[in-house]
Amino acid sequence: TNENYWLGVAKNTTTGAGQSQEVYVIGGVANEGLSGLTIGTNYYWQSNGQVGTANTGGDRLVGKAIAADKILVENTGTGAA
Repeated sequence: TNENYWLGVAKNTTTGAGQSQEVYVIGGVANEGLSGLTIGTNYYWQSNGQVGTANTGGDRLVGKAIAADKILVENTGTGAA
């Protein structure tokens, strides 16, 4: 897997091979386990696996908060899948 060609943001976790993975893609609304977001603020998938407002270098823009518990997914990486 090349991190520059990711398809979206994982919606659920898996524990092994052969299990299905749900993914939020562009236009999707991420809302699993989110709270305390600032509406109108951009959020990034950070290299440490967290979602936050700071781009610390190498982080990927996910999208913009549209509610305190929802992010509109506007980006899924820097390349084409």
